[in-house]
Amino acid sequence: CTTNYLSTLTVLLTPTTSRTVPPA
Repeated sequence: CTTNYLSTLTVLLTPTTSRTVPPA
């Protein structure tokens, strides 16, 4: 549950950054 929760936050928070600098 915790891992899935962190993954969800990451997916929701990364889009803005990934648009500028896509993760390697």
